[in-house]
Amino acid sequence: MRSQLLVRHFLTRFLEHDLVSPNADRREVLSVAGGTLIALSLFVSALIALQYQFANFLPPGITAARSLNERFLFVSASMFVMALLAVALWDGLALDARDAAVLGLLPVPRSAIVRAKFTAVALVAAGTDVAWNVAPTLFRGASLPMTLTVGFKGAIILMLAQGATTLAAGAFGFLGVLALREGLAALLGQNGFRAISSALQAALVVALASALLLLPGRYSQALRWLAKGGIAARLFPPFWFVGLHETIAGSIIDGLPRTTPQPFLIDAERNATRLYRSLWPLYPELARIAIVALPVVAILAVVACAWNGRRLPVPPARRRRDAVQRHRVWRRAITCVVARASLQQAGFWFTLQTLPRRVTHRAVLASAIAVGLSLMAVTVRDLALTAQANISSVPLAVLAAQSLLLAALVTGFRHAVQLPAELRASSTFSVAWSGHLQPYVSGVKRAGWLALVLPTLLILFVWHSAILGVPMAAMHLATGVGCSIVLMELLFLGYRRLPLVSGYIPSTDLKSRGPAYVIAIFFASYILAWIERAALETSPLSVAALLGALLLIAVALSVGERSRQPPVSILDLDEEIPLPTQRLNLAG
Repeated sequence: MRSQLLVRHFLTRFLEHDLVSPNADRREVLSVAGGTLIALSLFVSALIALQYQFANFLPPGITAARSLNERFLFVSASMFVMALLAVALWDGLALDARDAAVLGLLPVPRSAIVRAKFTAVALVAAGTDVAWNVAPTLFRGASLPMTLTVGFKGAIILMLAQGATTLAAGAFGFLGVLALREGLAALLGQNGFRAISSALQAALVVALASALLLLPGRYSQALRWLAKGGIAARLFPPFWFVGLHETIAGSIIDGLPRTTPQPFLIDAERNATRLYRSLWPLYPELARIAIVALPVVAILAVVACAWNGRRLPVPPARRRRDAVQRHRVWRRAITCVVARASLQQAGFWFTLQTLPRRVTHRAVLASAIAVGLSLMAVTVRDLALTAQANISSVPLAVLAAQSLLLAALVTGFRHAVQLPAELRASSTFSVAWSGHLQPYVSGVKRAGWLALVLPTLLILFVWHSAILGVPMAAMHLATGVGCSIVLMELLFLGYRRLPLVSGYIPSTDLKSRGPAYVIAIFFASYILAWIERAALETSPLSVAALLGALLLIAVALSVGERSRQPPVSILDLDEEIPLPTQRLNLAG
């Protein structure tokens, strides 16, 4: 009974959203998250199965090749989704100082607490893995042309192979992140791991989210990547589980009797069959790697977790005196240059201190960067490493990539500041509230630009210097500065709530405005790129004029926003979420 209560306690901790919204319902959050996960997997599975119903004439060779590419899609998606889940639960994967402070005082053995914690983690991981992979497994038998009769036994083998490999790939992704986290914690100690934990989590979110977003456009090349051979195919984990699937069930389709296909498919069928069968020696080798890798990473995760669970965690130690001194110098420089007013300083420093510390804020910002990088990759494609000597020949995609990344980053920052740092402590703002919202919001915007936008622009400057040259990259950097400032002012236009303090109120019209916003960003980015290229062809003075025009727009937006705000803003931290009838415009 005690162990069940502890497991239930830790499971509830995973669903704690009272810091995000004062009216959040855990059941609703769980239903929405689970429903979204299953619906997305079901949509992809049905879409892939449907395409075969309109291509019943496909012969076995082409079907086997396409099937391998699709197994790569499902295996990779399962691995990335489960790895992202582990990163999202980053601080909840192991006992933290709050668990030790609350449960450590109770007459409960340490081993029972540790065992209950990791039982809860295993339940969440297993439930998510099954929820994501149940639809692809059930649709596997329908993802075949009707003219290929694999039989009932063959369909069952295909479904079992699909389920086993995708579940194993998802477990590998989750356990890999868990082993990485706990292994570093064991090697570096609690204080050392805390120093790199936030940066490592953000880097993993960016890498995994970018890979997941780029996967739908790249999975169709999996068979060709395998055909290239080399060590790369053996080092990429999704290929291990693809090889395992083909070893188990690859002969079901490839072993079907060949008939003469339609004339326009003869060459494609012959080439696909030759390519697929040429990799038969590689499939068992990859399968052996998968069979060994999954238990190894599981053992590493269990051993690292057991080692770190020898004692309950302790609160972090205080900063050293030299770190405090450096912080004072940095604070004085900021107060003299960036944020002079007291309310601006409050918004500036509160933003800088909150964003790196809260998991929700780090996850939102890292996801925004991942979306921006994915948009850049889709837009630039093969031009990322192509030097452009002539200004007139610079593709618009190269110039527009910067604006797309900045738009994703600033949008992510705008969403991140809607999440409160600590809702239960937000009432302290009511005590010191003066009624002036605009200076505080100004400090928040300046902190976001200095901490997020400026480093991004400098990193992009290095890339642009390599392909465009330093002079052109410098002028492009100036355009990015003006564009980011305008974006920041536009996205905070009409914002009447207290950033990082007020409870989160979800957008009621995101489904209708979201696609329009994305389309508008694409059009605006390419229009700005066209104007910028014309200015670069003219003279540096034209670029300076473009920068001046962007800054003038930003100033006009800022002045207009200040004139629209009331003299005194009423602080309401208990704003209610709109009722379902209001969200559907059914309220009388």
